[in-house]
Amino acid sequence: MATAETTGPFDPGSAGAWIARGRPPAEAAQLAAIWRRFPDLPAGAGPEDRMQRLRERVRAMRPFHDAIARRNAQERERRNFTFTVSRLAEGQGDDRDRAILAGRDIHGFAWMAAVRYADGLHAARSGWPYAPHAEGIEHDAYDHGFREGGGDREDLFDTARRALRVAAPQREPMPVLSSCPLPSTWLKPDDACRPTPWSHRLVIFGAAEAGLAAPTNNSAVLLPPLLAHEGGDGAAVLVVVGDDRRLNGGSYSFVPKTRPS
Repeated sequence: MATAETTGPFDPGSAGAWIARGRPPAEAAQLAAIWRRFPDLPAGAGPEDRMQRLRERVRAMRPFHDAIARRNAQERERRNFTFTVSRLAEGQGDDRDRAILAGRDIHGFAWMAAVRYADGLHAARSGWPYAPHAEGIEHDAYDHGFREGGGDREDLFDTARRALRVAAPQREPMPVLSSCPLPSTWLKPDDACRPTPWSHRLVIFGAAEAGLAAPTNNSAVLLPPLLAHEGGDGAAVLVVVGDDRRLNGGSYSFVPKTRPS
């Protein structure tokens, strides 16, 4: 809604004019007071006098603008810390976020100093070189985090030592070379078919099991089932006949190539 404060000529000495343009009442009152104390000089005033009046007004406004800058910085820090807390509460944060909050809660650092503290802590724990990239309080905060993370700037081999410590758990053990499989890797016995093909197998039968002599009560003719088994006709068969005079003793071997009809 348009008002006289917004449609008419702008009067910087009126608090209402500043309020109409978005300033909070307290700030509007301060600005209006400064302008009433140091108003613009008439157009007929000399250039030096007008420049001097401008300098006086700028000096009077400096504390006002500094206070606004501090307030904005505090609000920005509050939002940043609140965002970090919410990330951790939602399970999306990491160790760096926790280090930032530790820098604030334990050491009393502001936002940027807490960030530098987390950078130093993370660099030391990750085996990275010392690199603060900051000055003043932020540099000191980085040093603090670097020391807490195990970094030692006085040690010439500090970076190499920390890098080795970080990399050591990730090294995989050297494989053990062996000329034969270890017993722990052997297949457990079961009823499954052996991997050796029938053409590489030797089957030893007695004469009775092979059907070359009358079977006894405790023997069975095993040669026909072998030949009937798929692939069994490719096996080498050795028949041991002992001292059976009907077979003239000794042993006989043959390699069946076809199934019996």
